[in-house]
Amino acid sequence: MHKLTHYFAAELIQEHREELHGYLVRQTHCPETAADILQDAFLRLIHTDTKNDLKNPRAFLYN
Repeated sequence: MHKLTHYFAAELIQEHREELHGYLVRQTHCPETAADILQDAFLRLIHTDTKNDLKNPRAFLYN
C-alpha cells in the first residue's frame, strides 16, 4: 500500500500522464476533452484524503 502524500501524488501524475492521456483520447476522440478529464483526475487525486492508503494508485487514476 502507498501513503498518498503530495510528493507521491506528484510522482504518480508524472509517471502515468502520457498513458492516461492516450487512453482518454482513444475513449473521447478529442485531445482537449481528454486533457480536461486528465486534469480532473489529478485534482481528485491531490484532494483525496491523505490519511488513507491506496492499494493500487494506478487503478485509482482510472476510476
